Amino acid sequence: MSVTITAHADLRIKQRLGIKSKQRREIWANNAYNMGKRENECAGIERKALQELKLNPTQDGTLEKVLYQDRICIFCDSTLVTVYPKNNATAKIMEHRRAYNRGVRHTKFADCFDMVMC
Repeated sequence: MSVTITAHADLRIKQRLGIKSKQRREIWANNAYNMGKRENECAGIERKALQELKLNPTQDGTLEKVLYQDRICIFCDSTLVTVYPKNNATAKIMEHRRAYNRGVRHTKFADCFDMVMC
């Protein structure tokens, strides 16, 4: 499905992701919409990050929060409205959790997973 990018979202992608090319921004937005995780698909720290973000309801359509590459994207139907900056504390925990799930055990963070995720 093709995604429309608002001017505001286009500016935010440039600022927060550093993607200069318009074609690459469109590809990134399409990937975010098609491959990103919705709130009902997330668990643990990912779901908490999406739930903490409160949105005002709109009259035109439903706003949808999508997590893609540790960034929260806001879509209204198939239009990218904005991209929130990466929350470094949350992204760090998510990255260590992904490494832990892959079997890479980092001694500094090995004991904190059970405390954070419970």
